[in-house]
Amino acid sequence: MTNDCSQETGSSARVWIGSLLIAGIAAVSLILIYQPVKIQGSSMTPLLTNNDVIVINRLVYHFEPIQRGDVVVFRYPLDARKSFIKRIVGLPSETFQIQ
Repeated sequence: MTNDCSQETGSSARVWIGSLLIAGIAAVSLILIYQPVKIQGSSMTPLLTNNDVIVINRLVYHFEPIQRGDVVVFRYPLDARKSFIKRIVGLPSETFQIQ
């Protein structure tokens, strides 16, 4: 005689553990790829304004080149704790003039 209740409980526990494992892997993957960034300042107005929050894809430029018009987030060279957000207006070997 088998105990159907214990078999159902064991099967249910495996489903829950499997689901939690998959959710955990997905969450960690999303955290490593996507990052929220809070806009501080008005240099990107009207596209982005002070205190806006955007989500950036940290891997996209490993698969495709940066293009003119892209908005990029990068670490400030003199203080790695700070990030800058800017629009690409020129590419290597190009020059531009501000009038």
